[in-house]
Amino acid sequence: MLTESSNLDELFDTVVRDSRKVFEDAIGPVDVTVDGPLDYLRSCLSSDYPGRALANGAQYRFTSPESRAGRYADAFLSWVDRRERPWAACLNLMDAHYPYTPDSAHDRWGDSRLRKLNADLAWGSMAEEFLGDRPWWQLRAIEALDDGGIHQADAAVGRIVEELDHGGTFDDTLVVVTSDHGEGFGERSRLEPGVRIVHHNWGIHEVLTHVPLVVNYPGETESRSEPGLATLKNFPAAVRNAVQGTWSGDEFLANDRVLASTRRVSDHDAFPDAVEDRSRYRGPWRAVYETTDDGPIKRVKGREEPRASG
Repeated sequence: MLTESSNLDELFDTVVRDSRKVFEDAIGPVDVTVDGPLDYLRSCLSSDYPGRALANGAQYRFTSPESRAGRYADAFLSWVDRRERPWAACLNLMDAHYPYTPDSAHDRWGDSRLRKLNADLAWGSMAEEFLGDRPWWQLRAIEALDDGGIHQADAAVGRIVEELDHGGTFDDTLVVVTSDHGEGFGERSRLEPGVRIVHHNWGIHEVLTHVPLVVNYPGETESRSEPGLATLKNFPAAVRNAVQGTWSGDEFLANDRVLASTRRVSDHDAFPDAVEDRSRYRGPWRAVYETTDDGPIKRVKGREEPRASG
């Protein structure tokens, strides 16, 4: 996702990515925005290599993702073993991302029925499916597969930490584990009556914004849990302080407020006919978390007047 949709890979000397392509010179499902197999077929027919693009689509549809956390952990640890100078690395683990397909060793809460249901959804838009005529219990049910994906990513992070520790570099390393968003499995919005959170395409619900942030500073020996507001805004300062040995441990803590925002659904996104008031799904939405004597309070603003939610 990072290397295909941004320029982040230009900042690193070594890039390991998952394309699942048979032919690298043709488009694949990760290269285009499509809404189902027919939409992808149209993209293939209008591309430079239609036959190769179709083969890439079949490869993507019927093979397991290479973007397993274990694969990236292996590549990272092998790369670290060859480093002779200080290094920086970014690992983007997609195992807890849709489609939810954990390996059997980590699929502890799913079963064959859930895997079949998940496979039936793999080509379509989850929002369109469940805002249409699919029952909401199905979305809630496949959360069990996402739990397996989280377990899979956790295991890879644990192995990375163990190997860094075993190699004697963990105590010299700034390690930050976080996420860019959570996932919605039909939770009801507290701001828009009747709207449910699907995937992460819209909304400012806590299931999307309240994500893990675990930080280990070089040489840190005491652990603590912070109940207040945290932010990634000061990430560059945290890196500089860690390199210079001047970190305080408070670099990721917010002074008094934190901003979170989402673009939600864009105007060109399709909605099923069952959705009458589509404006409720469009944004942008912005939330400001403020520190008060009674604890954090969240103030949310959409296209209308500001709203407060405790």
